[in-house]
Amino acid sequence: MKWMKSLFLCALAGLLLSFPQPEACAGPPTKIAELYSQARGGSTFYHPDDAEMARARRLFSQMFAGAFFEDEAENPAWKTLGFRAVAVRQDGRRYVAVMEDGAKKGRGFYLFAARPESRTALMVPHGQKDLRTGDIGMALLSAGEFVGGALNTMPRYAEDGSKGQQQDMAHAEDTYFVAYTRAFADVFPRGRLVQIHGFASKKRKTEAGRQADVIISSGSAILPPAIFELKNCLGQTQFNIAVYPLEVRELGGTTNISGNVLQSMGHSGFVHFEISYPLRKRLTASPDLLEI
Repeated sequence: MKWMKSLFLCALAGLLLSFPQPEACAGPPTKIAELYSQARGGSTFYHPDDAEMARARRLFSQMFAGAFFEDEAENPAWKTLGFRAVAVRQDGRRYVAVMEDGAKKGRGFYLFAARPESRTALMVPHGQKDLRTGDIGMALLSAGEFVGGALNTMPRYAEDGSKGQQQDMAHAEDTYFVAYTRAFADVFPRGRLVQIHGFASKKRKTEAGRQADVIISSGSAILPPAIFELKNCLGQTQFNIAVYPLEVRELGGTTNISGNVLQSMGHSGFVHFEISYPLRKRLTASPDLLEI
């Protein structure tokens, strides 16, 4: 099984650094991207109570397990939570998108593959504020290599400019991202949950941080073999890949709520990606950054 894991991680590395031609990006938006665009917005962030979190966790578990609605009819259980489940067919693949129905409360946008070929899920908690990470997430999910994806739909900071973490999907404890994380661990105890973030090099406190193009971590000082396998794959590129805490001592994702939740459940599959802004720009513009 080790060779299969290594093969997938190398494929993931290729996906992170290989995108369509710029001409294709300039064309009409895809169905998945259109739904994500529709899901974004809202002004009042909602915090579900424990009972709602438990219901969301059960529903996410069903989605991860492949219990999709039949005959493309919407799942009524999602409606009771103020969501709708939408069947999407794109590039010959079938997906189910779960998005808020009616009032937008910042609870997120979720995509599940009907016939997943992996046990790796993707999360983008700051798709707007970490510039272009939402676009990168959409491109990765549309490639069909993930069992599911979660993207935020409301900016991490409130409209009044406050910098609290109440609506930060990477840190707030009572959000649908936490229910999604727990459900993933329930269904895939040996899976990988990958989060994409963006950072500003000029704001880094260390030279290693300023020089890095990508910072990889497990969300803790304990590094499972998969982190080194991914480092080796990405190390074949022209970019500066740093592993926390061995090669850089910042942006390790140690306070990330999804990473902390997985660790509390005895799950070692969290992968935290920090990507510099210059590289994010290149990822969404250049088709020939990497050949793996």
